[in-house]
Amino acid sequence: MAEGRASAGGAAASGKATGAGWHFILDLDGVVYREKELLPGARTFFQAAAAEGSDWVFVTNNSTRTPASFAERLTGLGIPTEPERVLTSSVATARYLRGPLREELGHPVRAMVIGETGLFDTLQEAGIEIVDAGGAWAERNARDRAIDAVVVGLDTRFDYSKLRAACHFIRQGAIFIGTNPDKTFPYADGIGPGCGALLAAVEACSGKSPRLMGKPGRPLLEAALDRLGLAELVSTLPSTGASAARSASEPSSPASSPGTTRGLPSFQGKRVLIIGDRLDTDIAFARRHGLPSCLVLTGVTSPRDVADLEALPGEWRPDWVVGDLGELAARLFPSAGGSGG
Repeated sequence: MAEGRASAGGAAASGKATGAGWHFILDLDGVVYREKELLPGARTFFQAAAAEGSDWVFVTNNSTRTPASFAERLTGLGIPTEPERVLTSSVATARYLRGPLREELGHPVRAMVIGETGLFDTLQEAGIEIVDAGGAWAERNARDRAIDAVVVGLDTRFDYSKLRAACHFIRQGAIFIGTNPDKTFPYADGIGPGCGALLAAVEACSGKSPRLMGKPGRPLLEAALDRLGLAELVSTLPSTGASAARSASEPSSPASSPGTTRGLPSFQGKRVLIIGDRLDTDIAFARRHGLPSCLVLTGVTSPRDVADLEALPGEWRPDWVVGDLGELAARLFPSAGGSGG
């Protein structure tokens, strides 16, 4: 992250979080904004967080756009944001290819990529050698030009030829990487297939399951903690496959007393909070790795969905439920006031 922190809606903000400050990991769509509109309470939340010396990053499973594109949208909505503060599933994928997978293979990774411009641009900026499905298929018999990994993100031009290429190289031994497991993707006129639908097709014909980079997987969380200056916490995360690490802690009800942090345990002595609107990705993202979570009801989850928290799967149980970011600001930062703009 850049040394200075961007101001939030005019509030001064500089440096990392102070000793008493919070470290927030926030989803975007349905939490901060919906399409082109800032959601209620968002501006209040970031102003209060900045004033209290807290820090934050945005995390999204959307691989189709670059961090700079998301930062531009946030800034245009009145939340001045640096691209470094936005972490996408594409960013997590680039970090994984450049780091752990390179170490596993013993050489730089050469990847066949299926996805949108945001994924290609992010991988190229990270120095990953990439080739599209058509180019990979054309050279499939060139032994000295092996494909080490097949990376699949959301691709609105996905077709049989791309599916065939992905299947071929995975069966030949390439590592199958999926940017995110979301089965659907929201459009202005309804719901369409998400990356998870494409991954299911590739898995069906290749016989291999993907290594997932986005929420609720670990790579995106590692990137977020690193960007927040909390890289030392990565080694304390539950091992891969461990879930509901805090199963003994009871989630708070939506009626938890405003102005308190009851029900929000610290994580390794740090005040870290994951905030999202989806139970299956955002809240599972937190629970799977033992971090506190807050569900906001401005997105896909309705009050009816969380009327009985104990009836939810353990991995879907948030520590807090709030109407919007303004309500969360009122609980964490009482001087912030209500859930205004």
